[in-house]
Amino acid sequence: MNNKLFIVLISLLVLTGLIGFSITLFSKELDIVNLGQTMFHFGFMIGAILGGIMLLVNGTFVKTKYFRFAKGFFSIVIIGALIRIMHWSSYANILISLGLIGIMTSYFVSFLKKPIKKRLDYLKLTWVIVSYTLVILSLLHLIKKEYTNFGSYLLWLTILDFIVVQVKSKPLLNPKN
Repeated sequence: MNNKLFIVLISLLVLTGLIGFSITLFSKELDIVNLGQTMFHFGFMIGAILGGIMLLVNGTFVKTKYFRFAKGFFSIVIIGALIRIMHWSSYANILISLGLIGIMTSYFVSFLKKPIKKRLDYLKLTWVIVSYTLVILSLLHLIKKEYTNFGSYLLWLTILDFIVVQVKSKPLLNPKN
């Protein structure tokens, strides 16, 4: 899957979200408002997931040894989530928090080892640290869950920066691509 396909799919999902948002604003029927809210959440949520995958695939982090550590810590997060689903929550939050801290640490060390750092690298680092920290604080009930949306905003800012740089270097409508 190349970047052009990612960018087109993300653009269509954002358009779906914006159409859903406008439906929510201008409709008075409850069923249509619910449809608009579903379109809004679906478009931006799936778009963010695709954007995160696009950033990960195009980044250098997956080629480092620190990515293996991050995968191990991610498995700890998954185990913690499964324990939480089973309502054995005494250790679930601890496992999830330790896994997220491990992922942040491995990404930070990988960032420090990177020889050339660009604006996108700083944005990705900020996104990882801020969003994971907010999730941990929310899990521990130190902040309200709504504050974790700030991590999503940073992700969209990072995706937008990546897309703008990609389009400037290789225009999407250029037939020579």
